[in-house]
Amino acid sequence: MFFTDLILKQCKKPQANCKPPFIQGGNFLPVTCVAFQEICSFAVQAQIPPSETDKFVVDVVTTACEALKINHIPWSQNTDAQNGHPSTVVVHDV
Repeated sequence: MFFTDLILKQCKKPQANCKPPFIQGGNFLPVTCVAFQEICSFAVQAQIPPSETDKFVVDVVTTACEALKINHIPWSQNTDAQNGHPSTVVVHDV
């Protein structure tokens, strides 16, 4: 859920840019933005209140991951305890 929430926040920015967890030069960000727009349109059709739309998106993606048996994403968040700017390179754990 943390990962999905992070992706959702980045997709909601007016000018989404590739930073972790998105890979520079990859196509995942624009595809994800379109997918989240479609999920939001489903929320409108289902009469989900606007205040609950983000939770609905997270629930849909989490449910899809469970159905597809995706139970590991090889990524970890940047640590806040380091000096300097956070890394802009995705850290893979596998």
